[in-house]
Amino acid sequence: MRALCSAALISENGSSRNRTPAPETPLFSSQASEEDKTEARRKIQKRFAFASDSLAEQDYLTGARLTLADIYMFVMLNWARKMKLAAPDNLDRLFDRIAARPKVHATLKQ
Repeated sequence: MRALCSAALISENGSSRNRTPAPETPLFSSQASEEDKTEARRKIQKRFAFASDSLAEQDYLTGARLTLADIYMFVMLNWARKMKLAAPDNLDRLFDRIAARPKVHATLKQ
């Protein structure tokens, strides 16, 4: 599932995130218009849907084991929850699965 990780790092026009602002950038800008913020939310939902599809028949984004891609998604989902952005059920289950891990649980309590 290398493509899944790459898709998260590549913008829709094929540019690296290092050269193109991330889709969520308008959500953090006090100068962004509501239209820009709405478009940012749409792009995030689209990417969440793509990631959710990979969880239809497996526990983690790249298969049966936790990988860096899952940890990164966990951080993004945690951020999305704070921003009140809904995630598909498969991603909510992934979030819960990772949050229930003893070390993650202990770290989040700090």
